[in-house]
Amino acid sequence: MLSALAVALTTLVASAPTVGAATPEIILGRPRVGEYQPVRGGGWIAWQQNTKKRPRHYDVFARPVEGGAMFRVNAPGTNGANGDIEGDLLVYQQFEEGRSGLRFFDLTTRDRSNPPKGINTQHWEYWPSMSGRWLLFGRLQGNGTRSVILFDLSTGVAKRLARVRGEDAFLAPGQVSEDWAVWHRCPSKSPCNIVRYQISTGESDVIANPHGLQHHSPSVDTDGTVYYALGHAHCGNRVRLIRQPLDGPGETLWRLPNGDDIGRTHTQDRPRGNTILYDHFSCDRPAESDAWQLVN
Repeated sequence: MLSALAVALTTLVASAPTVGAATPEIILGRPRVGEYQPVRGGGWIAWQQNTKKRPRHYDVFARPVEGGAMFRVNAPGTNGANGDIEGDLLVYQQFEEGRSGLRFFDLTTRDRSNPPKGINTQHWEYWPSMSGRWLLFGRLQGNGTRSVILFDLSTGVAKRLARVRGEDAFLAPGQVSEDWAVWHRCPSKSPCNIVRYQISTGESDVIANPHGLQHHSPSVDTDGTVYYALGHAHCGNRVRLIRQPLDGPGETLWRLPNGDDIGRTHTQDRPRGNTILYDHFSCDRPAESDAWQLVN
């Protein structure tokens, strides 16, 4: 049974004019539960969730894609934020009372483990993504400096790709996908922009934003095509899901109802087109979020 929000959104999807080549499909939507940050891989699906009863507590859950009982990933007494799946291994964020670090979770054996040295520090590590040998994540220091870190799991070498510091500044890792990584950065009192980075060349480019809109929640496929949310000024203001290839103009794939926004996108490469997973939430309404997919 879908939540009231999910029912309303399903009606909107059925009646809204098609902007891109496909129509979104809901994949997680339960009443009184908020589902965020969906990822899928290796026959598994994982997500972050809260409830209306405990809106400030978050857990990460997973289950087989084809169905079966869901199970909690983060340890009892902690909060969790979702990350990424590589084979049977899920990387996620586990946090509690001022401490945060990344953890690995074997989805088959359900064993937790620590990542290699150099990833977790005394600072706040958050929002990981993993592809092959590469691990992308954020780090928040006590002085307010935020960094995006690319860690080579085969060599143990870390590289800082971006850094911001200042009042209201924000920096969020997106996704790493083979040779490409993306993140969004919000310098103090400036619009948020998306940066695309090619690992093999060390070169980066900023997704064009001539009107100073709010670009956020990016993901990337193995060819460097970026998917992200575009909004106006504040949460839920004319939000669109955008596809931006390496060359040529961006394309609007879907428009969200006003008052709704996207917290995260995650791109899966498919032989006949990519699948973009994303959370669609209602602004200022706790536990009003469902997980969707759009095949492009």
